[in-house]
Amino acid sequence: MILSTLTKTPSDPEFAKLFGRGSSGKIDSNFPAIEELMEKWNETSEKIALEFNTKSNEDFSEKSPIPFPVGDDTLIGFISYLVYHEAFHIGQISIVKRV
Repeated sequence: MILSTLTKTPSDPEFAKLFGRGSSGKIDSNFPAIEELMEKWNETSEKIALEFNTKSNEDFSEKSPIPFPVGDDTLIGFISYLVYHEAFHIGQISIVKRV
């Protein structure tokens, strides 16, 4: 979501179907292999880093195109919320791995 917002391009439709809002989260035969997921994660991370380097402070201060339940309605507020949200999920995964 961060990359598609920064680049103003749609998300990968296959990954959006598997991981986007309203997806089931169920792992079945259509689910990508862990290697593909890691490759996509790394590829997306690189693209986000490149996009960050092209943005100015003014760009990050613009109003977020998507409203989120945070006090900061700027693009950087939106990104901060999503980073926090993903970190929360990573923490949940680490708990599940221990169980």
